[in-house]
Amino acid sequence: MILESYPLFSRGIRLLLERETEFDVIGEANGIDDFKQLLSNTKPDLVVMDAYHCDQGGTPILRKAVRWLKNIPVFIIARPDFSVCFQDYLRLGVKGIVLNNVLPEDLLKAIKKVCNGMEQYPSLYLDNEDELNSMSSNDLETIANKKSLTDRESLILRHLGQGMSYKQIGQKLYISPRTVESHKRNILAKLGLKTTVELIKYSMQNNIN
Repeated sequence: MILESYPLFSRGIRLLLERETEFDVIGEANGIDDFKQLLSNTKPDLVVMDAYHCDQGGTPILRKAVRWLKNIPVFIIARPDFSVCFQDYLRLGVKGIVLNNVLPEDLLKAIKKVCNGMEQYPSLYLDNEDELNSMSSNDLETIANKKSLTDRESLILRHLGQGMSYKQIGQKLYISPRTVESHKRNILAKLGLKTTVELIKYSMQNNIN
């Protein structure tokens, strides 16, 4: 199912998806009321939402939509500055994100991964793009009890969890972006995590904000 504010863009996404035999678009919603009505009559395997045209990265609409999704995964087409919404996206059940400037074939490839039960995020959140997140909440809780971070590392972890870039954190703490990156590598190593996605989930799990 597609959730897109503008019918022109919604139809373009639909035509792209239906070029692939494994995809069947069962509905296009151009607003939250349309979306609720469609969900009352059918249950999609995946919701593709274009958040580019939405205020606040689409999080207000998504918060309403998840009331009726009942664990149906969501795939987001996002704005380039979406990082400030990333933690909200994870909390609200988003399993895949691509930026609006990706090639059509890359969009299809990413959606297929999510349909196959994997998570797909931009490389900004994957230190190894071939390593998809597989850490459960129990894994993260176990990690939390094993290692302790320094005060500086905890502060950087908090800022990373809020979606801040190396440059933004560096400006806030009066250190270089390269130093922030070095701290992040140390944090990942201490916690036994592999990707920034796992790091942000750890931050959420432990209420580090």
